[in-house]
Amino acid sequence: MKPILLLCALALLPASAQAQTPPSRPAASLAMETLDLVKARRGVMFGGSSAGGLTLVARESTLRTSLFTQDRSRLTRTFRFLGVADAPILNGACILRTEGRSLLGFQWNQKTTQLYACAVEDQPQGQFALEVAVPAFKEGGFSLGSLSVSTQEDVPAAQQQAELKATLVYRGTTYQALPTGFEAQRGGGFAVMGSGQRRIVQGYRITRQGTELGRLTFNLRDPAAGTLTAPAAGTADREAVIFLALQLHAMPDLFSPNVREEIAAR
Repeated sequence: MKPILLLCALALLPASAQAQTPPSRPAASLAMETLDLVKARRGVMFGGSSAGGLTLVARESTLRTSLFTQDRSRLTRTFRFLGVADAPILNGACILRTEGRSLLGFQWNQKTTQLYACAVEDQPQGQFALEVAVPAFKEGGFSLGSLSVSTQEDVPAAQQQAELKATLVYRGTTYQALPTGFEAQRGGGFAVMGSGQRRIVQGYRITRQGTELGRLTFNLRDPAAGTLTAPAAGTADREAVIFLALQLHAMPDLFSPNVREEIAAR
């Protein structure tokens, strides 16, 4: 009888141990809050947005070179990431490249880079990096003053949309962001510089190891506005999620033909 009781007791031990192990916390139990993105400006040259007491501002510069009909341009956004009372957190720069050919106002084989890459200054190697993979939009057209007409290579929208993905390494931890959806393109390939539809991407879902930590929603009528669901104050991932959201909010939406035309014309 005793051996039988002993075997029963041993069989129950794994179940008891498993019951005592605290379960992993599901994403739904994370303390979250909704934040408004508002305009921010620091001096004459630096502008951007703020959320949850953190601010990202940047100034843009463009370097353009032409050799015969070959054009190349590099858009650089030098940024500052600031905390409470504008305490500096990070400084760095994001770069976007385009190349193509032009002559007498006509452009062809215009190609936007497939990577929007950001790096920070004076930080340990491998601790901070941001890369956003975007489609290589290929198009041509002509421009005359503020008026431009463009034609784009016929690539299925689903194929282009599937390429958009952001990867952030923040203090050694990796985060990802994927688009939540895309607006229908309005207005075709005709635009007056500085006007027209400037947002196609509706927003982003921010995750760490598959767990959703934030959701960024753009205001499609006002490119400077938006909302962000982020970890509550005092939680470990809050700063990284807000940093990534503010960077994605500031990044040019290359799915908009109007934005691509503006970048190519600078």
